[in-house]
Amino acid sequence: MENKDMIVQHVHFNDLGRTRDDVIMYEIGGVFKARNLIEVMRKSHEASEKLLHLGIFRQVDILIHTCQGDDMLHNGLDVTFEVTELRRLMGSYNTMVGNNEGSMELSLKLLNLLGCSEKVAFEFSYGTKETSYGLTFFKPQPGNSKEISL
Repeated sequence: MENKDMIVQHVHFNDLGRTRDDVIMYEIGGVFKARNLIEVMRKSHEASEKLLHLGIFRQVDILIHTCQGDDMLHNGLDVTFEVTELRRLMGSYNTMVGNNEGSMELSLKLLNLLGCSEKVAFEFSYGTKETSYGLTFFKPQPGNSKEISL
C-alpha cells in the first residue's frame, strides 16, 4: 500500500454502549483530516488518547485496514476503535486509625450517566473528631474541562 493520498473513508466503534456518538465524533474528528497512512496512524493515536482522557474508557485499541464493501475507494481506509467502557457505578471505602483517632471514608462515582462522559462523585467521611461530605459534578465541554463542586 502506498503512503500517499490515503483517505479515511469509515470510522467504526466496537463495544460502544452508553457513550453518545457526537461526543466520540468530536474527539476523533482529526482522523478524517489525515491524508496519508502515517498521519492516519498519528491522528488515530491522538484520538485514542483523547478518548482515554475522558475517563469513561478502560481501554481503546485501534485497527486500521483497507476499505471493504461496495462503496470502497482504491485509497480508502477503515479505522476501527475497539473500546471498553468503565462500569457506570464505582465505589470504594477506607478506614484509618491512629493517634487516638479513627475514621471511615466512603466514595461513590457515577460515570457517563447521560452518555456525554459526565461524572458525579459523592464522598463521605465519618470520624471520631469530625464528619465531612462532598458532592462533585463534572461535565466536560469540548476543548474545556471544568469541575463544579457542590
